[in-house]
Formats: sequence, structure tokens, C-alpha cells
Amino acid sequence: MSPATLPDFRAQNPDFALLLISDTRTGTILAHDGSLSYPQEYLDTLSKTSLQILALADESASHAVFQTPNGTRIFVKLPLQADLALSGVIHAGADVTTALDALISLAETFETEAVTQ
Repeated sequence: MSPATLPDFRAQNPDFALLLISDTRTGTILAHDGSLSYPQEYLDTLSKTSLQILALADESASHAVFQTPNGTRIFVKLPLQADLALSGVIHAGADVTTALDALISLAETFETEAVTQ
């Protein structure tokens, strides 16, 4: 993963307001990109939510979707890097299936690349 990976993905998928990669063991945010400047507290909360939701999901589940009236949060496990998760926040009214498919495809690219920034 290069530093341009998340911004490039958001440029191609404008429904994503925020993307982040986090270590699900520690809650550490490894990389993020958003349409706004999000406070660290918000990023930390999203990272911890990823950890909690994916821990509650069935072990065979590769993703989880959490919808609210204000937007949708999508969490995707990286199967070959089991301690990492990719999280995305999409705008209210965005097509969830399209966004989920795009985020899963992005996660699959990390299977062959090291996550560094």
C-alpha cells in the first residue's frame, strides 16, 4: 500500500467520506483519508468500533455493515492479515452494495501488498 492508495480509492468512489486501516488487536490507526479533517477522537472511535463489531460478527464473516440515518459504516477484515481491518464511512443515500463490493476489492489488494505508510 502506498500513501496514495486511500486517496486514490476515494477519488474513484466519491460516496466514501472516510477510510481507515486499523490494527484490530490494539485499535491503532495505520492510515486514513477523509473528505474532511476528522478529529483524532472520531478516528479512534471508528477504529474501536471496527474492533468490536468484527469481534461480534461470526468468525467466518468477512465484513459487517452498520447503517444509521446519517450514513453507513462498513468494516472489512483482511483475511491474510487477520489483525487488520479496513473501515469506510459512506454518505447517507449511497448504494451500500456497490460501496461494500468496492471496499472488499480494495481489501483484496492488501493481500499481496504490505500495509505501510
